[in-house]
Amino acid sequence: MNTQSTLHVLAVTSGLSDRRIAELWEQAERHALEQTGEQESHHYWQLAHQKLTELVEHEALVDLPRVDSPWVMFDTHLGLAYVEAVDTLKEFAVHVRQLLRRDPEHPQSPQKATHSP
Repeated sequence: MNTQSTLHVLAVTSGLSDRRIAELWEQAERHALEQTGEQESHHYWQLAHQKLTELVEHEALVDLPRVDSPWVMFDTHLGLAYVEAVDTLKEFAVHVRQLLRRDPEHPQSPQKATHSP
């Protein structure tokens, strides 16, 4: 679900390369798939984002002076928040489209009871 542009924001804010962020995202997706056994579910995306956060935090702090850590973590988490927000909006749009495509002749939700006179 992450596009190159959202991953690029994360790369810029974390100080990592676009290529490295893409590799970390692939690792996070593999982790989520191994844990859930499915793709494209809410739980899958949640685990992928959690794993990406862990991986990016670790990579961003390698060889960094301790005094700079809070600032790098702040910038990194701003990037992660942006990626999370974009992905949440995309997931919301998918759900709305699914709801709009439902056939009104065959609703999947129970009908209200109507009383006959």
